[in-house]
Amino acid sequence: MNRPLREVTLCNWRVFRSTTDRLWATREQPFSLAAEKAGAWRTVDADDELGLYQAIAEQESIADLAVLPHEVVEAIERQVAVLESTYPAWKIARLYDKYGAPGGWVAVRHAPLDPAEMKAGLVAMVEANDHVALVAKLSGQDVIAHQRGYAIRDHGAPLWISSPPKS
Repeated sequence: MNRPLREVTLCNWRVFRSTTDRLWATREQPFSLAAEKAGAWRTVDADDELGLYQAIAEQESIADLAVLPHEVVEAIERQVAVLESTYPAWKIARLYDKYGAPGGWVAVRHAPLDPAEMKAGLVAMVEANDHVALVAKLSGQDVIAHQRGYAIRDHGAPLWISSPPKS
């Protein structure tokens, strides 16, 4: 038999029991956009109170980790700017884990590759766990491109296939 529907507020979460005897909680205020992108859910459910409290704690933890200090965000932006100026053929981005903490790196070419370039060993995307490994992979792509004589392609506006060759 269902217990009576009881609604309480717990740490900014409204907790209630459904007509099917399942416990639910909805956060009274939305999470930040960064927290939502990191995977924080505003509504959770569980079979029992302990499970519900654990689910609430997990969502709050995800939200807490999603808000990076301003200094960290600025440092990441500086790293991306330096990498993109060094490797103009690539759009470079920092990856984040499911909790919003900085993770690996990804680089995607601005220009699409043709079959001959791919056969030569050039790739459209590179992923790495850290910036040192990313630089090594991008440098390797530059070596292949320079050995094959690829440097710039003009599709209305120049698009680098590799970093400019060293003079």
